[in-house]
Amino acid sequence: LLGSAAISCASLTDVEAALLNRDYVHAQKLAEDVLTAHPQNSVGQKAQYYIGLSQLRQAQYKEALESFNKIKNEKLGAQLRERVYLGLFDAYYLLEGYQEADATLQELLGESAKSRPRRGKPEAMSLIYFKLAKVNMKLARWGQATDYLEKIVRSFPNSLEVPAAKQLLEEKHYF
Repeated sequence: LLGSAAISCASLTDVEAALLNRDYVHAQKLAEDVLTAHPQNSVGQKAQYYIGLSQLRQAQYKEALESFNKIKNEKLGAQLRERVYLGLFDAYYLLEGYQEADATLQELLGESAKSRPRRGKPEAMSLIYFKLAKVNMKLARWGQATDYLEKIVRSFPNSLEVPAAKQLLEEKHYF
């Protein structure tokens, strides 16, 4: 059992390396192999996520939606759940399904609020707020978009999203 776990870890490492190298076709194939070997455990869940991520990067947005939705309702660790929801958001957003994209992140925030005493806030809160600001701009909800951008600047001053949030806030009079 220990030996097979080491093999699957190496295989997920190979998938991650292919993703980092932007070899998304190879990453998807490797992830599918890992999923076949581990269809019912956390390794398989990660592999399913990586399949969706690979499809997303190959502009196969509908396929990515299917892949992420296959594990969305499974019992996932907090970090993987967050990544799956962010993947779903990106797929909906790139398919111009802005209502669905917004609802996906609202659902993630709702779930984390329910489990907050146990798990805390999602790790990528500033990224989540930035994506919510972007989708609200697409939906012409300028006030909500501004609120999210201001929240990023105020609550997450050291996050990677702050420069872009500040720039969008400065440009808001063009909307």
